[in-house]
Amino acid sequence: MRPTTRVGASICLSVFSLVSIVLLLPSTRVSTQLQKITLGATLDDIPSLWLWGSTEDHGFEVDGVRLVVFGDSWVDDGDDGDDGVTGGTRGTSWAEALCEEVNCTSHLNFAVSQAIDSYPSSAPTGAITSNVIYASALATSIPNDTLVNGVLPDLAAQIQQFIALPSQSTAPIETLFIVSFGFWDIYHFADLDYGLGQNITDKTVDELFKQLDILYSHYSQNLSSSHSDGASNITERSHTPLFRVIIPKLFEPALLPGWISQRPVPLSPSSVAESQKNAAYLTSRWNLQVENKISSWIKDDPLHLIDTSAKTTEEIAALPIIERDVFYYDLAQYLLDIIVEHQLEDEGLSDASGLGKGDSPYESVYEACVHDADDSGEDGVDLHGQIVCTDPEVYLFWDSFNLGSVASEGVGKEVGKMVKQGKSMREMWSRKGS
Repeated sequence: MRPTTRVGASICLSVFSLVSIVLLLPSTRVSTQLQKITLGATLDDIPSLWLWGSTEDHGFEVDGVRLVVFGDSWVDDGDDGDDGVTGGTRGTSWAEALCEEVNCTSHLNFAVSQAIDSYPSSAPTGAITSNVIYASALATSIPNDTLVNGVLPDLAAQIQQFIALPSQSTAPIETLFIVSFGFWDIYHFADLDYGLGQNITDKTVDELFKQLDILYSHYSQNLSSSHSDGASNITERSHTPLFRVIIPKLFEPALLPGWISQRPVPLSPSSVAESQKNAAYLTSRWNLQVENKISSWIKDDPLHLIDTSAKTTEEIAALPIIERDVFYYDLAQYLLDIIVEHQLEDEGLSDASGLGKGDSPYESVYEACVHDADDSGEDGVDLHGQIVCTDPEVYLFWDSFNLGSVASEGVGKEVGKMVKQGKSMREMWSRKGS
């Protein structure tokens, strides 16, 4: 065999061996990035590969991340986006997209959704923060009314499911919690008298942070020590984990397609117009209350949440206090920008911020991919009496009340970027010197 032929054969065998080894590596963050390189990704697609061995300040440890999700259908991946009819064309939620973005090693989902075949026999609904608080408001407003059948687990129930899990033998370096509630709260509160709606909104936000305290107490007493031990073994350095929570800013329910097409007509003395006005006001109030509570919740000393009854004064003084932090993502602004961009493009206009100059990936930001059948003869899969569009990726919304796959992936990437860069509320305040 000629020398050049032997060299060529050696190169081919080396490349083949490298590809085979990489593809057969266990599913880890480093192996995933190596696979991307081997299969032709650019360096811009794999920036985190070069950070994997570094412990410099990149905001968040992306090795050994566990994602724990509480919430409603916007973050629920209980069925991995597969409705059993359309082959999973719904795609994943933004929580799953975030998990991929930060290369999480485990994903615990406690979020829940209304069964996909519930509509139209049952009115649309979803998980709310507190079933008890809402039931008490209904009893006050409409004495003979009760919660709809098939009430979904609220935040307290979901957290208790997490707390009841058996202890892990191997703890991750970091745990990141998602708490995504409020959408269906405001959806239902909008039918109440405005004064009652304000009151129940405030109580519900208080309940949300009360449940976060319960979650923090469990985390600090049962999980943090094992996290520290695990981190010390892996990174060979002392590490005290933070208690980090992602809370998305609430998007107004009245701006979704289902508000007009599927929402039952409210009972008198309320009206469609009154409910829509209430939804706008209560969404703003919810977001303002959450922002105010985040500030005090982060800055308050959480020692009172830890059981110290069996500890001496010296032991209490030596306790490592795990700091609390929040990534407060402006989901509302992200979606509003998409809608305004689309509107401006339709009119051939742009604004001072640059909206209207881009290229919207969506054909529709008003209608959902899954919609009621009509007489237009549109092609699509029948899904429990509704039609599923043939190209879901060009719709901002998958169905009347949930984001489509493209938007969900966009949100997940943005939240992941925020997390990895450490753009939390605590970091923001520290930069401002507050």
